Amino acid sequence: MTATAAVNTKGLVGQIIGDGRYDLRELLGGGSMGYVCRAFDRRLETDVVVKIPRRHKLENPDSLRRFRQESKFLVKLNHPHVVSILDVGEHDGAPYFVMPFISGGSLRTRQLNELGVQKPLKPESLRGWLREIAKALDYIHSQGCVHRDVKPDNILFDDHGHAFLGDFGLSKIVRTSESDDPSQTAAGAIVGTPLFTAPELVLGESIDGRADQYSLALTVYDTLAGTNPMQGPNSSATLVNQTAIEPPLLTELNSRVSPTLSRVVQQSLAKWPDDRFPSCVAFAEAVLALLPANNSSKSSATNTRTKNSARHSSAANAVTDTSISSRKPIGATAVQKLRFVVTARIPIIKAKCNCPTCSRDLFLQPAFAGKKASCQTCGCRLLITPDFSELRRLELATAEGDATALATRVSYSAGSKEEFDLVLGQKVFGWKLNRKWAVGLAGLLVFLLLLMKMFFTHQASQAERDRLREQYRPRTMEGG
Repeated sequence: MTATAAVNTKGLVGQIIGDGRYDLRELLGGGSMGYVCRAFDRRLETDVVVKIPRRHKLENPDSLRRFRQESKFLVKLNHPHVVSILDVGEHDGAPYFVMPFISGGSLRTRQLNELGVQKPLKPESLRGWLREIAKALDYIHSQGCVHRDVKPDNILFDDHGHAFLGDFGLSKIVRTSESDDPSQTAAGAIVGTPLFTAPELVLGESIDGRADQYSLALTVYDTLAGTNPMQGPNSSATLVNQTAIEPPLLTELNSRVSPTLSRVVQQSLAKWPDDRFPSCVAFAEAVLALLPANNSSKSSATNTRTKNSARHSSAANAVTDTSISSRKPIGATAVQKLRFVVTARIPIIKAKCNCPTCSRDLFLQPAFAGKKASCQTCGCRLLITPDFSELRRLELATAEGDATALATRVSYSAGSKEEFDLVLGQKVFGWKLNRKWAVGLAGLLVFLLLLMKMFFTHQASQAERDRLREQYRPRTMEGG
């Protein structure tokens, strides 16, 4: 046994390790592998993060060996978007390593609202971190390593908004040249978070950087959808879902996401690594090329717009070329046909906006969020966004091969019978009715009018007969 009398993990805060250099001041978290503490570096006079493995991990000689080996290797990783290892050491036989303290929070904290509930973020938010994290992953892959735990909690930001890939070590990073010995628990066990674990890792197959690409794509999905499609009732069910479940297209969960962007993410979520992009950067560039243009890009030079347009088209073509695979994952579904194009967007202000076609005032209700509708005046097709922030005009798609149109289409399930039943602006006796109710009420009124007509016609005929009877009766009597 080794290091069983190591650092007192039950009272980490307050200890000073590293020959009096690191003052452990706050426990930031603790997982199954170890503890994470914020410490004060007395030599550099700055905050740092110290990671220490759990006691039962230290009791396994192989785990301790791997921890020391990985810590020394991680010190050599040098990339501007990788949280570097500043120092490694041991205290009373227990190994530890020191990393910079990144104070800007994680991608997970950005996903939470003021009540702590996860919310979907806008696709434009990917510009702030996706390319940098993809480059960091490709870098460590070039060094012959796989991270194996890419997730929102491990994407960190500094005070200037720069993104960093963190949470290395603690037996999470694995050299691709190593082969795990199934007889040893530390090496043979699944390492990572079940919600973001690649299928090949669950199945015990050989892995490379494309396993991290799968986790990165699930992170993008989780960020834009506000939920993880692989989540099951427990960890085991979640791991099974990673190998069997084909998630729905992102555009079905977030209307701000275009169908082409959805298919790019879907490609990186392929169950077979060969069906994914060749690298994380290739995946990131394909995603970023399909994002809506921001203000700065609108005011950029013509040559920049041309470059973005060419890159956009190549990304769309790449999705088209790879959408049909000879190896279908379990539960795979065909890509749905696209039927409508978004041609105008009008912001909803205090449940009121104007029709994008006829400019007629339309009064909305939060209950209408995510529904399709039509304008009572001009009859144009409309879509209310799920977050109740925009009213969008829809038109039937005409250019099936146009990449720009593909990037803004709204997808509906093939064979869907859903209609634009909600009629905006329609009032009957002060009541707002959808099309079905309006047609039903109109039919009822027509039926009542027919009944009234039949009744009055019958009454008029009866009165005429009575008049004629009275008119001829006296003449008959006189003739007698």
